[in-house]
Amino acid sequence: MQVLSFEHNAALALSDPRIAKIVARIIHCLREVPVPYWPGKSEKQANKSILQPMLNAFIEQEFLAIGAGKELRITGDVDDSGGMRLDFFWEVDGKLVAVEVQFGNVGRVYSDFIKFQHLYTDGEPGRLALGISISLTNNTAQLTDSGISTHENSIRRINDFRNSIFRANPLPLLCLGLNHENSTLIDLSSSKYPGARIFEGAGAKALMHQTVAQLRSGMPVEEVGCSTMVQTSLKSFSHLSQNALF
Repeated sequence: MQVLSFEHNAALALSDPRIAKIVARIIHCLREVPVPYWPGKSEKQANKSILQPMLNAFIEQEFLAIGAGKELRITGDVDDSGGMRLDFFWEVDGKLVAVEVQFGNVGRVYSDFIKFQHLYTDGEPGRLALGISISLTNNTAQLTDSGISTHENSIRRINDFRNSIFRANPLPLLCLGLNHENSTLIDLSSSKYPGARIFEGAGAKALMHQTVAQLRSGMPVEEVGCSTMVQTSLKSFSHLSQNALF
């Protein structure tokens, strides 16, 4: 995908060659990520087509492949499922490059900034070397879902806080915006799956990750969807579809 970049107080972090290398690898991965879509994926919103949970799965598998840690605990005990987490992280001499991939509701951007701020100010000073927020650009978000967080909105909020919250605590941030234009597209309606609804409900996350693994291995999209796991999911999907008919 195309990657847009906006920095806030990030110059010091990016002057460290080790952190700059991590950021370069992150951006390279994002540029290699294709856009998975299904035309008319939503019956109620026919203009929506991009499958954001599958896009998340692509990013996760790419990041883990280059050595990212997953689910950095921000608050709560180790076994506390209610604590706050950040999606991915890299560690450099005890300092962290933390990443949040935000394809959810527009209000979630505030939560993300709070997580970064908490990590920056809590405990050892300067533990957070750089916080990276990844979101979709406005025009890509319009093809994805209604009311989701966008790159442009993140920039507006940073500018809102620049002379208040972020002035008192100079949080180092890098906002990356993902744009679908001139990117590699994968039309999942060409696969063996019967419909986009198969990627909803129980088992959907595992199914999407398996699909992404198949695509990343070079399997043509027309051949995707023929494993035992997929067949089990197809039966489940068929059952749900028939229930919807009656």
